[in-house]
Amino acid sequence: MQVIEHLVRFRVFLFVLFFTRFLVSQTYAVKKVDSLLKAGIDQIINENYAKAQITFSLLDKEYPNLPFGKIYLSATLIAKSFDLKLPSNKTLIDSNLNAAIKISEGRLDKNKSAWNIYLVALSKGYLAYFEAINKDWLSALNDGFESAKYFNQCLAKDSSFYDSYIALGTFEYWKSEKTEFVQWLPFFNNESQEGIKLLTEAIKHNSYNRYIGIYSLQWIFINEKKYQDVINLSQKVLKEYPNSRFFKWALARAYEEIDVKKSIAVYNEILDSYKKDTLTVHNEVLLKHLLAQQYAKIAEFQKSLKLCNEILDIPNLTEHEKSILKRRLDRVKKLRDKLLSEIKKSGNT
Repeated sequence: MQVIEHLVRFRVFLFVLFFTRFLVSQTYAVKKVDSLLKAGIDQIINENYAKAQITFSLLDKEYPNLPFGKIYLSATLIAKSFDLKLPSNKTLIDSNLNAAIKISEGRLDKNKSAWNIYLVALSKGYLAYFEAINKDWLSALNDGFESAKYFNQCLAKDSSFYDSYIALGTFEYWKSEKTEFVQWLPFFNNESQEGIKLLTEAIKHNSYNRYIGIYSLQWIFINEKKYQDVINLSQKVLKEYPNSRFFKWALARAYEEIDVKKSIAVYNEILDSYKKDTLTVHNEVLLKHLLAQQYAKIAEFQKSLKLCNEILDIPNLTEHEKSILKRRLDRVKKLRDKLLSEIKKSGNT
């Protein structure tokens, strides 16, 4: 259960980052556009969402004939929602993404360049992602395959468009992993390992997008149980983004399997980061539960019990919070009961 919840949470971040970081590696010809994209994307990765919204609003205002501003405004809102566990503005995001698709398709009708093909792929891919997080699975799968088709067309135009390799590698891996229930069909090919190969090749090239390839591989390697590979990748990317929570989550998860004390240290860094920013009840419960589990592994039962009690003593939970957190709170209660039993057996009170 813990592994599944980790993967659900971070596949979402993976898709947010993987789509929001594409463009800078294939530098866009208009310098002002490129500059605003780089600034805003770095602001997302560093969790500075207010500045990112300002940056992408300016991009949208100054270049309304390009879909970039609308796509990355959506990316900012979604990243903020999932990072801080706050409700998203679904109406605004839907409006921006559908407008971005219309602009992209209009550009492609006039000019079949690799960039314009890529923009259609990006817009449709981002819509597929948003549909998936809203559990509109059929639409998400349909738009995801449409997006992949356009990414392949982009590569047919320009085989050095490594952003498309990153996109296709990520899509092929998770498509195969998430559709295992139809893999017995004769026309279905499991392409998860091909996805890994595409990503591994893409990150060899010196581009901004290399970091998102690394991020994608972090969570793919978690799923593959290649924990030391996760640690190696994480240490590299954190040299560039030392304060980014996005990259620390995978590192903490990998350390759970290799060095529990280091896992505790990284989870505490993430918790402290939220405390300085915005610590929602959801993230407080999640992180303290993860920490309690790690302390229990190394028989530090009192520290684990203290965290369980802090979670269960959180006052004034709303009905919505209780509903979302019910299963996790039940698990916290079970862990607390187990800890009390262990402490009683050891004679420590």
